[in-house]
Amino acid sequence: MTEVVIATHGYLAKGLKDSIEFILGKQEKLMAVPAYTDDCLDPKSKFKQVIAEFQNEDIVFATDVFGGSVNNDLQQLCHGRNNLHLVTGVNMPMLLQLMMSLNGGSTETAIEESVEAGKKGIVNCDNSTNQSVTDFDSF
Repeated sequence: MTEVVIATHGYLAKGLKDSIEFILGKQEKLMAVPAYTDDCLDPKSKFKQVIAEFQNEDIVFATDVFGGSVNNDLQQLCHGRNNLHLVTGVNMPMLLQLMMSLNGGSTETAIEESVEAGKKGIVNCDNSTNQSVTDFDSF
């Protein structure tokens, strides 16, 4: 099984996790790390704890900002470890696709599908006259 860890600056991680579970139901393999909050003052230590706890499983870390401290810490920790995966620019379409794709699929395929879903989920609605709302019915 694959663990998914949403790691963001502040409580965005918890909000995303809550929203995913509102849509998909309780997700046993999903956790939130709200970095630099009262819940997680030392995110790097928390990441190390998660990596140690799930050392025999794939872990996908989804962060908020490329180049931010959360992502930078995880880039260092994930480097050279085949079971650790890191994606950034996390959003709801990305996470929904990731959680659905991980059910029975490979981690690498799920990551690629989720990144594409995340990109497609970013739409300037002022310029979306050619796109129907029904295009997003799968979510």
